[in-house]
Amino acid sequence: DLSGLSLTSLKGLSRLPNLSWLDVSNNDLRTMSTIGSCENLLYLDVSGNRLTSLTGVSSLDSLVELDASDNAIS
Repeated sequence: DLSGLSLTSLKGLSRLPNLSWLDVSNNDLRTMSTIGSCENLLYLDVSGNRLTSLTGVSSLDSLVELDASDNAIS
């Protein structure tokens, strides 16, 4: 659980290719471009950030649940 830590980046996720659950809600993320390296991700919560797009999510073929509410996605 990495929620509410004022994170501004998801750098380092490429070192966790078997990650299946990630909660980075309520941070200061503006992009998720590095999320594509987590090919086994099933659950992703990015709610409450500053995201303007979901770039990178389309490559997550195993993703079952995504919460991207409360962002600036248009």
